[in-house]
Amino acid sequence: TLRNYIQSIGICLQCLFDYETPVMLVIITKRVGALFRLIQLLIITYVAGRGRQVWS
Repeated sequence: TLRNYIQSIGICLQCLFDYETPVMLVIITKRVGALFRLIQLLIITYVAGRGRQVWS
């Protein structure tokens, strides 16, 4: 019915404007921090290398 349709649109619009805020953690352990940065570097080099393959 029209009422159900309007309610479903309202729920859909509500989901568009919902968001979550991430929790910030500060990790003091140097080994964990170094591992985290290494993983980030590997991901960046993988994405950059893959982008270079796509454009060439």
